[in-house]
Amino acid sequence: MTEPENMFESVAQRFEESIELLESLRQSLNDLARAEEHQAEVSRSVDGAATQLRETAKTLDAATETAQSAMTELRSTLTAANQLLQGAEVDTVRADIAVLREALDAGLATTFEDTRTIRELLAHQIEAARGERDKAREELMQSRHRIEELEGKIELMPDRQRRRLGL
Repeated sequence: MTEPENMFESVAQRFEESIELLESLRQSLNDLARAEEHQAEVSRSVDGAATQLRETAKTLDAATETAQSAMTELRSTLTAANQLLQGAEVDTVRADIAVLREALDAGLATTFEDTRTIRELLAHQIEAARGERDKAREELMQSRHRIEELEGKIELMPDRQRRRLGL
């Protein structure tokens, strides 16, 4: 080959390498944009789950306090009624009160167990959402690292070639 042909081939090869590098950069930028969008979605999901958890916890706390207060009041009433009936010969009423007290105790235990179960489920959901958020952050960091690598390669390109490519 002659010298001009070698020069044109060399320039053509550089342009081809530059185009490949730009395509790789474009792909990395697209990956970064998708990773950032995914992270934003996950963050919104985690924030939403946390808000729902707080609202559910408030509702559960209020419901538990109300149920506990009502059960305490009912227990006091049943105890007072039982004391009034102690002097009377009404064994049937006493037995009914005892049955009601047992049902009340069982209901209270069930309410507390249900509340604990719901809190555990919500905690697991929040952990899963946090895991997704962390995964999205890792993908974002990898994409940013790839872009930095490509920017470094662009910096190594001759100035003349970068100007021609608009870099």
